[in-house]
Amino acid sequence: MATRAILVDRRAMRCHFPHFERYGACVLRGCDHSGEVASNIANDLFEAAQDGSDWADRLVDCLCQFLGYAMPRDNPPEAADVWLCAAMAFARDRLGDTDLRAGDLAAVAGVSIRHLYALFAATGQTPKRWLMDERLAAAARDLSDPESISLRISDIAEAQGFRDSAHLSTAFRRRFGVSPRAYRSRTGAETPPQRTPGQADSRNSQDFRTDDP
Repeated sequence: MATRAILVDRRAMRCHFPHFERYGACVLRGCDHSGEVASNIANDLFEAAQDGSDWADRLVDCLCQFLGYAMPRDNPPEAADVWLCAAMAFARDRLGDTDLRAGDLAAVAGVSIRHLYALFAATGQTPKRWLMDERLAAAARDLSDPESISLRISDIAEAQGFRDSAHLSTAFRRRFGVSPRAYRSRTGAETPPQRTPGQADSRNSQDFRTDDP
């Protein structure tokens, strides 16, 4: 199905729909009365534009005025919230990308990098610090997940966007006060040592890997 877009001057929107900038996005479904009316006005507008009719501007005013009545009034999402959520969702889907930058998040949110920093500042964070916290939280989940027991710590570091296991270990210890290995052992997700028949049971034995911190 083809998608068509209508670009409306902000002044026209503001005249009939003063609070339109508070809406990051809102769906009017064609099966609903409001969506059907909006669709009919939009279709008439496209036909008028193609025919070069001089009443296209009046249809734009009509559409703006209708949206002002039809959009939900109960706590509409602030545009800033929508932009920030879009940036965060994009980053969470790409935590393993070591090349992820603030510019990428800003582009997805449709704002400047300076504006992106202002959005994060309102939450008491910077994009870099927030991203590090997300990666550390994801690494902690992997370390405590019994289904990830076969993953080496270096594998987890790579999957969550750390340069290497040493980078993860330094950041993890700073954040949680313990090493990734100690955290995994504390949560009970570490693989128990295997004993061969006749081998003495040693609860102090440890299975070290050279690439683990």
